[in-house]
Amino acid sequence: MLSPLTLLKQSYVSFTTQLNKYFYDELLYILGLEEKQQSKGIERLPKSRRQNGTLVELIYTALLLNNINFKNETEEFDYVINVVINYTNRIGRL
Repeated sequence: MLSPLTLLKQSYVSFTTQLNKYFYDELLYILGLEEKQQSKGIERLPKSRRQNGTLVELIYTALLLNNINFKNETEEFDYVINVVINYTNRIGRL
């Protein structure tokens, strides 16, 4: 109540879209992704560091078990990321 924002009637701008770096890294780990080193973006973890229970790996396994084929790895990765984004958006709405 006695904050400068209230007393001086200043507007409050909230930047809620900024992520905590620790949270972001943990989220990428849970999803089974990592940030690209050379450019902005994300990629699947290298084979040596993949975890079976991550969301990305579970989706890749489901695609493999259902014999769903793609033209190339890029198209397959784009499809998996699309599923991950839709799933995490649904969790965020709960």
